[in-house]
Amino acid sequence: MADQQIVAIAITVLAVLAGSIFNNVRISDLNTALTRRIDDLRDLLRAEMRTDATKLEAKLDTIIAMLGNLETRVTKLEESIHPAS
Repeated sequence: MADQQIVAIAITVLAVLAGSIFNNVRISDLNTALTRRIDDLRDLLRAEMRTDATKLEAKLDTIIAMLGNLETRVTKLEESIHPAS
């Protein structure tokens, strides 16, 4: 092998190694960024779910109160139609 061939092979090997290291760093950066975004999305979804659960509980309390009022009204109507003897 001539010196020129050895130099060409060495440059090629170094270029491949440098590219591999550079790509590894970029993949690591991508993984970090992706993990951060997934964590942010998880926190956002949990907050939204808590808000929705609170709203749902408030609506359920309103429905239960309305049903209680309705039951009272029905009881009064039944007593007026069929008074106790």
